[in-house]
Amino acid sequence: MKANYKNLKKSDNPDQPLQVEIRDKVLSISIGVNTLAFALEHIPKYYSDPAYKSTNNDAFAVDVRDELKREEEDGTNPIHLLLDEAMNKAIENGSAFVEEIPNEKSK
Repeated sequence: MKANYKNLKKSDNPDQPLQVEIRDKVLSISIGVNTLAFALEHIPKYYSDPAYKSTNNDAFAVDVRDELKREEEDGTNPIHLLLDEAMNKAIENGSAFVEEIPNEKSK
């Protein structure tokens, strides 16, 4: 895959650790491109042969972004699945800020 990384916005910190935060009512997930490349070298399922190393951190980050946005036939992408899982875990762990709405079949 050939990444178009020439027009990337400049970051103040390409070594930024993974951050998940809410600012101005927007949930954001961010990670520096160098930190992402470091994570590639430490993916548990890739500790054995073959190991991987990024040869261009900016271009690799573009490829990862594109995969995160890639939609299946039903329109879902990996970010949708990640959010679905996180919302379900919040409910399972007792979030007091959701209300169960019975569906028509359970009535």
